[in-house]
Amino acid sequence: MPPQRTPLAPKSLNVIPGKHISPYLRAKIAGKAEAGVRPAELAQEYGLEYSTVWRTIQLDLKRHEGESLPKAPRKKSYTEAEERLLLRHIRLNPKDTYAEVKRACRLACSRSTIKKILDEHGIHNWRAKRRPFLTEKNAAKRLAWCLERRHWLAEDWALVVWSDECSIERGRGKRDEWVFRTPAQKWQRQMIQTYNTKKNMKVMVWASFWDTGRSSLYIMDRDFESKKHRYSAESYLEVLDDQVGPIFEELGRNRDKYDFIQDNTSIYTVRKVQA
Repeated sequence: MPPQRTPLAPKSLNVIPGKHISPYLRAKIAGKAEAGVRPAELAQEYGLEYSTVWRTIQLDLKRHEGESLPKAPRKKSYTEAEERLLLRHIRLNPKDTYAEVKRACRLACSRSTIKKILDEHGIHNWRAKRRPFLTEKNAAKRLAWCLERRHWLAEDWALVVWSDECSIERGRGKRDEWVFRTPAQKWQRQMIQTYNTKKNMKVMVWASFWDTGRSSLYIMDRDFESKKHRYSAESYLEVLDDQVGPIFEELGRNRDKYDFIQDNTSIYTVRKVQA
């Protein structure tokens, strides 16, 4: 019997639970066992458990020079068919939660096991990127605009005055969605979280920047003469007069080299604004 610890006494930090005995000690035990020494006597002599000595003797012929035998691999809690079903489901339903995936695939394994399976295939659970909803027509126009300028150099982009508005809106606090995807699927349509750009706005601000400067942050005024007292072309004309005109005056003789960029918001595309 190994030395017993006194109850409630501090445990020695030198004892390593489950540690294998050395090949040298195994050889000594096997040799004495062949000489007729009983396992109980060997356990007492070397301070080992009886079961350890008995197992050492039984497995002696299977070991190579007393080395430990490799452990049998742990049995998987899922089948290959369940793994294929899991991968197929998340590719069709990337925004499902772990609980929904487990329920839909009728898996008995744990969430950590599902995560491990997906990790092996390079798939992780990511927070979906937020992007405004685009129709096919608008997406095609954006792509055409980018392709037309794909060969521009830094000097070309420097001669652009970029502008845009930003709004604080109701309903923008929607809970983030999480998706199962690979890093390469980051911007795929089914992997992003869209938001509607046509909501009731509280405050809208406008600003612009270019290679050598930037405008101030302009708080746009609602048009109370419009039907619904919202932002209209008149609101944007005030921005052009107050901000854009002075910007190009500041650029001086170089102002003809710059392009002013705005998006296709409806209040920007009406005739009087274009004029």
